[in-house]
Amino acid sequence: TFTTQASPDTTAPTVPTGVTTSVVGASQINLSWTASTDPTVAGQTTSGVSTYNIYRCSGVSCTPTTLLTTTSQVSYANTGLTSSTSYTYAVSASDVAGNTSSKSSNSTAVTSAAPDTTPPTVSITAPTNSSTVSGTVNLTATASDNVLMSSVQFKVDNVNVGSLDTVSPYTTSWNTSTVSNGTHTITAVAKDSSNNQTTSGTITVTVNNAPPADTTAPSTPTSLTASNITSGAASISWTASTDAVGVSGYKVYR
Repeated sequence: TFTTQASPDTTAPTVPTGVTTSVVGASQINLSWTASTDPTVAGQTTSGVSTYNIYRCSGVSCTPTTLLTTTSQVSYANTGLTSSTSYTYAVSASDVAGNTSSKSSNSTAVTSAAPDTTPPTVSITAPTNSSTVSGTVNLTATASDNVLMSSVQFKVDNVNVGSLDTVSPYTTSWNTSTVSNGTHTITAVAKDSSNNQTTSGTITVTVNNAPPADTTAPSTPTSLTASNITSGAASISWTASTDAVGVSGYKVYR
């Protein structure tokens, strides 16, 4: 009686199935798949699945021919990728005997766009620095962003003037009579679509508004009385008048 030895394992594992890709962010894509099996073939030993081979190429319609890495797991985190880029993957399985399956179906994913961390630029174009202003003036600024501008808010002495301006050219009206005569500061705050913001350089202006003309007469003096009357003189008195600005004098008629 004798026993024949089984032949070496020459049968490749089954092809990995269910290869899926999921985007984690701007620089990472995770892969997972269903485990392969190493078939039992009559007359052969079964060595067992040992590793999975991950292939990758950059693009949507490309064929993954470059071996990225090998792993004994049924998942892999591919890090260090370029943002906003398509990557296509395929996976094959190898057994201990060195037999390798065909590649799986391709799976493609696109990394996310990199977050916008660049603030916009903004500068005030009117009024000019060190100028004197009065009445109602236009505050104007230019602003730009590497992705998308959102708004510009003007400020006088760090207090908002007008509403957010969302359309270029950025401008708002400022009634200078709402502040006292003298020196005041103007800035503009620009925000982009990612809420990055920049404050412009400070513009200093001098407000010089003339006081409004007084066109209202004082009130009429009342309670006019004469006392200490003699043949040559008399004392006259009355209740004082009032005025919005101030009474400067009285005219006495006889």
